[in-house]
Amino acid sequence: MCDQVSDAILDACLEQDPESKVACETACCTKTNMFMVFGEITTKAKVNYEKIVHDTCREIGFVGLDADNYKVFVYIEEQSSDISQGVHGYLSKRLEEIGASDQDHMFGYAAKSVVAYGLPRHCIVHVAYAIGVPEPLSVFVDTYETGKIPNKDILVLIQDNFDFRPGMIAINLDIKRGRYHKTTTYRHFSRDDLDFTWETVKVLNVDVIK
Repeated sequence: MCDQVSDAILDACLEQDPESKVACETACCTKTNMFMVFGEITTKAKVNYEKIVHDTCREIGFVGLDADNYKVFVYIEEQSSDISQGVHGYLSKRLEEIGASDQDHMFGYAAKSVVAYGLPRHCIVHVAYAIGVPEPLSVFVDTYETGKIPNKDILVLIQDNFDFRPGMIAINLDIKRGRYHKTTTYRHFSRDDLDFTWETVKVLNVDVIK
């Protein structure tokens, strides 16, 4: 329930302002009909957080939940200016210069695409970042000994085909478009919904490992 409300708020912000920065947390107590929305949100969007809570809870249809009379407490602050400067440069940076914060989707996208090519049967991709630094500090690949080629070659393939800079991830996966509410049920990955751009296997340039 909390995840659905949080992502409904995220979608509402992105719908009006694709540059929204949303780190929204929620907590609920169904016994006392209380819901709390808190965290850091920086956006130009005009969002009625209380209405989103009521609408989402009503849509969920939780048994015993009085969605219309839920007490909603909102404690939202703007994103830390230090983080904003380091990551976004107060929006003065070019997209390829934007620093790291959270890049979860890209790891799965890269691993899924490599496995789809049949090079390994299983693959995990680890990417390490420093906040505010666009380029990853390291990229690690493990195929659990299922690779048809050495891990070092798969690493070269991934580094050549995937741009792990956060600003470029935002472009390539179209992640500034709100559609995250529907990921809160049945997760982000292993979905057939083509609206989830990270589920589309990327055409890889394999010449780099020949």
